Amino acid sequence: MSWLSRFALVAGLAAGIGGVSTAAQAAPASAAPMLGAAMVAPQEGLLQDVRWVNRCRPVVVYRRDRYGRPVRVQREQCRRIWVGPPRGPRGPY
Repeated sequence: MSWLSRFALVAGLAAGIGGVSTAAQAAPASAAPMLGAAMVAPQEGLLQDVRWVNRCRPVVVYRRDRYGRPVRVQREQCRRIWVGPPRGPRGPY
């Protein structure tokens, strides 16, 4: 076992045992930095909830019944989308 993997194992165990508080582990994602401007000058609109959410919409699909006849069926199609500032290969815009 290399020193890097041993370090990762020990750091993970320390974080799980009590190195990081449970409130910090269960906190929701935020676009604000952990320390810095949010702590020094709390302003309205500085913090923003960021997360992945499921968005579902009804879609009409065609299936075949047990006799082979085409049947129109309405079902929900769900996608996971990012709610928050833009992110991707082109960076924030």
